[in-house]
Amino acid sequence: ILAGTESKGIWSSDDQGKHWYATGRGLPKLVKVVSMLYDKNAIYLGTFRHGLFRSFDEGESWAFVKTGIMNSSIRSLYTHGQILFAGTDHGLYKVSEINEVWEQVKVQGSSAHSLDNRQVNVITSINGYLYCATSAGVTQSKDEGRSWQYIYQGSAISAIAGNSREVTILNFSGAIHTSLHDDIFWLRRDLFIAPIYLRLTPVSTILLRDGWVGALGFSPVANGLPGSASFDKLLSTPFGVFAASSANKGC
Repeated sequence: ILAGTESKGIWSSDDQGKHWYATGRGLPKLVKVVSMLYDKNAIYLGTFRHGLFRSFDEGESWAFVKTGIMNSSIRSLYTHGQILFAGTDHGLYKVSEINEVWEQVKVQGSSAHSLDNRQVNVITSINGYLYCATSAGVTQSKDEGRSWQYIYQGSAISAIAGNSREVTILNFSGAIHTSLHDDIFWLRRDLFIAPIYLRLTPVSTILLRDGWVGALGFSPVANGLPGSASFDKLLSTPFGVFAASSANKGC
């Protein structure tokens, strides 16, 4: 298990999280980790203002990846087929396993709709389409990332997730919108929850925690959780969804 921190670099555990030790040979000192990705035999690490790093030995040592990306903050990483995408403070970039040449992604339309100077916070795939949550809205690609277009504009988006029926987005003010009719129309949900308390998971149900009173707003799939506990972290894994409580309620 690898854990990236805001100022203490990378930590590793080889006993399922019981014990941790500092690792990361080759990384800058006090590096701020903002994104991580495991892809096949490599682990990619996106940092704040220090660029992209890669490890082939489970995080023990790291090498700087020469990307040609002008902006050195790598906020999001995602693989789709043989393409690795990297979201930065100034646009989206991609590289193919075949030629290993990085190129900047362009968006269809006028220069005002370009991704060149947009912060890309999240890259993900929903129902076979690729999505980017950016500082100007949401972009979508229906052709494996070859072309992109904006499907939502008007505010900076901090999170995006979806299922077979809908796509849900969250902006930095806490407003939630859900797509209707193939992402053409968006329905506003009157929820104003601090973004840090929202976790969008791939398991179809959105888990919400009220940041002011510490209460949980779970749908019926959360039956069995202690109603009086406040949960600080939610993690979706192939083995299920884990809810961690700091109020002596465990995990």
